[in-house]
Amino acid sequence: MTASAPIQDRRAHRIAVIYDTGVRPDTMGEHCRRALEEMGITISHFLPKEVQEIPRIYDLYLRVDDDLDYALPAELHPLAYWAIDTHRGYLGRLPHARAADFVFCAQQNGAGRMRRDGIRAHWLPCACDPRMHRRIPGAVKEHDIAFVGHATPANAARYDVLQSIRRRYPRAFVGQAYGDDMARVYSASRLTFNWSLADDVNMRVFEATACGSLLLTNDLTENGQDLLFTPGTHLVTYRDLEELWPLIDRYLRDEATRERMAEAGMRHAHARHTYRQRMTDLLRVVFEGMSLDASYPIADHEPRAASREGTAGERAGARAWGRGMSPESPDPGSRSFAARPAVSIIIPTFNKLGLTQQCVASIREYTDIPHELLIVDNGSSDGTAAWARAEGLGVIANEENLGFPRACNQGMLAADGAYLLLLNNDTVVSPGWLELLVAHAEGDPTAGLVGPSTNFAVSCQKVPARYASRDEFLTFAAQLSRTEAGAAVPVTRLVGLCLLIPRRVVQAVGLLDERFGLGNFEDDDYCLRVRMAGFRLLWAKDVFIHHEGHQSFRELGEGFQRILDTNERLFREKWDLTRYFGSGNGQPPEASAWDLLRGGRYAEAYDAFERLARVQPRDARALVGLGLAAEGRGVPAAAALAYRAALVVDPQAAGAARGLARTTGEVEEFLESVEWVGPNHRGEGGR
Repeated sequence: MTASAPIQDRRAHRIAVIYDTGVRPDTMGEHCRRALEEMGITISHFLPKEVQEIPRIYDLYLRVDDDLDYALPAELHPLAYWAIDTHRGYLGRLPHARAADFVFCAQQNGAGRMRRDGIRAHWLPCACDPRMHRRIPGAVKEHDIAFVGHATPANAARYDVLQSIRRRYPRAFVGQAYGDDMARVYSASRLTFNWSLADDVNMRVFEATACGSLLLTNDLTENGQDLLFTPGTHLVTYRDLEELWPLIDRYLRDEATRERMAEAGMRHAHARHTYRQRMTDLLRVVFEGMSLDASYPIADHEPRAASREGTAGERAGARAWGRGMSPESPDPGSRSFAARPAVSIIIPTFNKLGLTQQCVASIREYTDIPHELLIVDNGSSDGTAAWARAEGLGVIANEENLGFPRACNQGMLAADGAYLLLLNNDTVVSPGWLELLVAHAEGDPTAGLVGPSTNFAVSCQKVPARYASRDEFLTFAAQLSRTEAGAAVPVTRLVGLCLLIPRRVVQAVGLLDERFGLGNFEDDDYCLRVRMAGFRLLWAKDVFIHHEGHQSFRELGEGFQRILDTNERLFREKWDLTRYFGSGNGQPPEASAWDLLRGGRYAEAYDAFERLARVQPRDARALVGLGLAAEGRGVPAAAALAYRAALVVDPQAAGAARGLARTTGEVEEFLESVEWVGPNHRGEGGR
């Protein structure tokens, strides 16, 4: 390898790209991998858990920041590190930068700070992928303004602004979307919106602009945004809320100016700010020794409000994430990558404030790992939302009772944890409960849901329990934890009173089905969907949680039974597979599914192929279609599951092999395992 080798001659080189895919499906690492592959370079992707097994055969090892703190083997050289979110968790990223041979920062001020700390860092901004971030032809402008991203109460300032947008503009979109769905949301919006948490020129600036709708973003001149986009030509900036509202109203009215600027911004993003261009610049630094300072200059001055203890944004983020953490938890400002808690605990509430207070008190007393607490209140009349705000908890307050599934979904969309935990407010947890649940999930890569033992549940999780006081409850829980230490039993069903869900499962399976209204049977439905996606349900026998049982539903009296009857009927109708034979128009259901796929209607195609797979679980072609639809939706984790299932049914399924290679690169290893496992290993087995 020579320092002067031109970029076009580098196709023979091999690059190992290291990043996680479990937190979200469209990471910076994924964009980098695709861009390098487009350039004809041989790429291997390694997950954090695989770093010790990375062969020492590559010409470059590229670590793309994924918000996880892990060490790489010291002998991986040359090593390039692209630090993305230096505006939060800077000190945690510093050791990774010191260990690298080449350092790049997505934020201009982050690169400047690293240079002051003695590291030769380059500013390499975020970018867009024109294949994914583009205007969808024929999209109807159904949203006045759209914000795609986390709308969590923990980030109080941004959350309050987004709530104001929802109130002022009823046709606004606020929520998460990935891949093709993100492009559809942006394309269907007159305006798009960005509120940076800590003066960061984030991915949203590039992605929203690239989708062809005018972006309104806070003024980030001090962090170099005006060097990337020209305000008033490619996008619109605001300095404060007094400027924001008139700007939104102005550009909603002025369609001609709005669309002209949106078109200019999209063309500029596709021409100047793509991941392929970023990877070209990175490789020129690594292999040709060039500097990026001419293209992406780094300011010499000290960033505003910076200090040895961290930037103002980092300190504000630490304070925000401290809400809901137990008093004994480490100071979030002192932890690496503090902006993401390990677990987001989501508690839907409807009155019963006393029980909620009891539940939260037990969490604070008996939970040691970093977490956030989100209360989703369904129109309580007893002051639940006000109490939760006064306690510093994250709060989503609905004006009416939207039901348990809807409240859980709101919480999951707002949550930032690597694990999501749905918890009834009529529960009391015991010492070590969350650590044990997470340990079981991390100990089994196939774990989809993990649930505890309890005193009240219509399932195997109910264990004989007698206690009449808090002390007796704690004694019983401790004894059970000792006698069942380490026991996690695969089961076919878990009740929804306490469910730990890895984020990757939500990305693969989706949210709870809101057709079940106020609640009941949504947990049965979710368990079935999780199992069908190839995950296991684990009963953590060594964790005990007290459950009062049906406290909110008791207020409904006889109406509770009607809800049970209705939801049981809905559940049976949903899973009555015979109704999926035929499409009602004489066309075979498979033909309809492929037509939807060819038409780019990926969400509908996914549902259609999923129905086919339930009816014909050994139809490899339908499973390949399911994988293609999942790829179209921008969810490679779900696509990989479908392709693996197809290869188990038919190891010669070329479409599945190509799909698995695209999404994971692991097809050869997987096919080798299929040869000895045999085609029937997808039976219920130990599930």
